[in-house]
Amino acid sequence: MDTDANTTLKIKQLMADETSDEVYFKNRMLNSSSWDENQKVIMELGNKGWNRKKFFDICMYINFNEELQEEEYDIFAGIMDGLTGFCSGSYFYRLPNDPIDDHEFIEYVGSNVWQEDTW
Repeated sequence: MDTDANTTLKIKQLMADETSDEVYFKNRMLNSSSWDENQKVIMELGNKGWNRKKFFDICMYINFNEELQEEEYDIFAGIMDGLTGFCSGSYFYRLPNDPIDDHEFIEYVGSNVWQEDTW
């Protein structure tokens, strides 16, 4: 699940632009008070074309390349858990193009097929 050097460089450039969706995502997650609020932002950006892989890569970048307080690190670690299925199924984050059927959705997230996506 590591991000490659090209992806890291791409994210670094995007994070340098304070008006980018990537910075918006980071700031909204840091200021969010609930899973429901996070889900709304994830759906909003998903409707702009973000996929599960992009969310995961951005969270990985933030956790390993940005200056964070411990509780901020935990926020992005929790988001990654919800993206990858390493949590209760009721806390999996849904994106617009995810399977509607709950069983198919849980199977999709757990299969890691989404890691092959590009963005």
